[in-house]
Amino acid sequence: MDMDYDALKALFKTSAAVLDPKGEKMDIKPDTIVTKYGSSAYFRFIELMGAVKKNALPGGNDNDGSGIGSLKHIALDYLSNDAYWFAFDSSMKEDMYGLQYFESQPIMLEGPHVVFKTSEIQYRSDMMFEIGHNDYRGWFGSKGTNAA
Repeated sequence: MDMDYDALKALFKTSAAVLDPKGEKMDIKPDTIVTKYGSSAYFRFIELMGAVKKNALPGGNDNDGSGIGSLKHIALDYLSNDAYWFAFDSSMKEDMYGLQYFESQPIMLEGPHVVFKTSEIQYRSDMMFEIGHNDYRGWFGSKGTNAA
């Protein structure tokens, strides 16, 4: 969906329906929106949050209040498409859900090895690790298009 009030409401409805592997709701609450700096999605998001701060319905002429709260915003220069936007739950940036460091072998020290000729003391250390991402279910994205 394009960046608009109905898309943000759909984001919250979709995130509330995400299930964990046991079939239970994960309680994901997106609180951060990512857009391309200077894009149409960027400016529309700023307009929406301006209306939300006034407790007004974004884009509406009636006296209804906004159904969403204020959201954090990250504007990136290097996104490739003006209409793309993303959302995530920043409380899920932790060891269980976010970026992870997997250590399969801790730092191991070999040595000392003494070179007889020079009396040089040599040590060697090894470790094995991997950096990865565990769970993407707290991330949501949109191409910014309205399906007819």
